[in-house]
Amino acid sequence: MSSVRARKMHWKQVLAALTTAPEANLVTDIFACSDAIAAWSKDAQWQQALCLLVTARDGEWLPDVITHNSVISACGRGKQWQQTFGLLMLMHGSKLVPDVITYSVAISACEKCVQWQQALRFLAMMRKDGTVPDVITYSSAISACEKGSQWLQTLGLLARIREDSLMPDIITLNAAISACGKSE
Repeated sequence: MSSVRARKMHWKQVLAALTTAPEANLVTDIFACSDAIAAWSKDAQWQQALCLLVTARDGEWLPDVITHNSVISACGRGKQWQQTFGLLMLMHGSKLVPDVITYSVAISACEKCVQWQQALRFLAMMRKDGTVPDVITYSSAISACEKGSQWLQTLGLLARIREDSLMPDIITLNAAISACGKSE
């Protein structure tokens, strides 16, 4: 199955195509699997994406950082922040280096689940790994703190943005204003 074709298919069609590929003597590769995972990510089908990632890792394919990012994104959309943590640990164990996107989607998953403490842990883990946060990463962390009514943490993150010589965008500032508005 070509990756272009897989990208255009709905995730249920992708699953059917992947499961019948061996019977039809079709060769699937990491690109087809990555496209399937990306399709599931957009539809919050985290179980399917995770299952295919595990299958690929156990087989002959070597999923890359982008593939892992798609699965982490699917888990985030499915409000499965614990799975994102497990995937980050899996990446570390397999010598894959998480990038700024990896951490941003993991922090975003925490934001969706109002897990502001875990979002801040991911941010700290990111810095420890030597990955530099960007405005999107900070926006996700600030949104997580805002949803948890953690205005003081939000102000600290705004200060970190400035220390990192980044310029907060309108999304970041709106989340910070909202967090401060929830202060008691």
